[in-house]
Amino acid sequence: MALIPYARVSSGKQLDGLSMSLQGDSKLLENLAKEYKTTISDLVYND
Repeated sequence: MALIPYARVSSGKQLDGLSMSLQGDSKLLENLAKEYKTTISDLVYND
C-alpha cells in the first residue's frame, strides 16, 4: 500500500504561512515511506 499525500488548509491565512509547505514536504514523505516500507503514490490530494 502506498502513501497518498493529502494537503488541506481551512483558511487563506494558512496559505500565507508554512502550513502548505510543511504538508508538501517531500523529505518527510520519503522518510515515512522508508519507515513503513512502502512507496509514495503519484496521486496527491489538495483541499
